[in-house]
Amino acid sequence: MIKTKIEEFNPGLHLPHPPRWLTTETQQKDKAASAIVITLVGKDATEKVLRSGLSLFGRKFKAQRYLSFGPDTQCS
Repeated sequence: MIKTKIEEFNPGLHLPHPPRWLTTETQQKDKAASAIVITLVGKDATEKVLRSGLSLFGRKFKAQRYLSFGPDTQCS
């Protein structure tokens, strides 16, 4: 459902995969907000979303580039 709504509120945006929540449904019950990961296709779409954010349910949401960290990642 959220995939359809993101595409509906952001004309021209195509999500090739369903968004993934970073918390479980159980964890979301007591939260006012939660983060999701979306996949975008193309540099233009990515830059537009990073620059302008996403519209959803009459609100504007900030987007950030996903950074992958693992057990071998070192902080400097």
